[in-house]
Amino acid sequence: MSYNIPGVGEGVLGDDDDVLFMLSSMRELSISRIDVVIKREWVIVGGPPQLMTASWANLITDVGEVFEDGAKDFRKALCLYAIEMGFEFQYVKNKRVKVTAVCKDRDVKDCMWRIHASIEHANGFFYIRRYVKHHTCGCGFPTSSKKRLTFDIIAELMMSELRSKPEWVANDVVVHAKLHFCIDISYYVCWRTIQASKEHIFGDYTTSYSYLPSYFDELGRTNPKSAYHLDIDQATNRFRRCFFAVGACLMGFKSCRPVLSVDGTFLKEKHRGILLVTVGKDGQNGE
Repeated sequence: MSYNIPGVGEGVLGDDDDVLFMLSSMRELSISRIDVVIKREWVIVGGPPQLMTASWANLITDVGEVFEDGAKDFRKALCLYAIEMGFEFQYVKNKRVKVTAVCKDRDVKDCMWRIHASIEHANGFFYIRRYVKHHTCGCGFPTSSKKRLTFDIIAELMMSELRSKPEWVANDVVVHAKLHFCIDISYYVCWRTIQASKEHIFGDYTTSYSYLPSYFDELGRTNPKSAYHLDIDQATNRFRRCFFAVGACLMGFKSCRPVLSVDGTFLKEKHRGILLVTVGKDGQNGE
């Protein structure tokens, strides 16, 4: 629901405070009547599924609300809240210890929406200190804007889906975001989202190379007859290549036919190379 006050602008009726603000504005301007516009959506038989963004409207409530993860947690909540409530904002101050934001239409439409939060040094939490929640710029309906929706925020939203469906590609994220969050995001942002989510869930490819010595030590401890060799460039201390054979597999080769096949495949991820695998067949042609 929205309303328009001549000479002041448009406002949104989202809760009781918005109604009281509208009535007080009418009294100050000596207005006896005001028209309220109600926007309705067509109802699908059986009811449409609720968007996963519905809870974002409760991320920013009132003065005193606390964000335990500091400024990063507050900025994320503010971005999601603005997307769900249908308005754009801009930062006046954006620091580690304090954040102040105003409505993007503050200068154009004299919108008074403003929020200020700062850190409490005693516990490191972020608190909303001042909050003028009333818009007079005509905003208030959900938007598909993606200006504040960065790939790291999208990665957190998609984390559970990508954990259970690691085979997803960028187009799958585009469709899922549109159906369940009603937001439009580009292919590139979705690709970055998948990369960030996989690094968080499965680890970073680059960092994993530093774990190879520990991996081989554990391999030798749990499989005493295993064979392995790690080749490192002595000048740069960087990984070059490695060989390993699990002890159980070496024992199994003794029961295979005396012919071994070597097959190779190119690695197509960030770190290129060739993976060589040795395969043998037993008496029943099993590999």
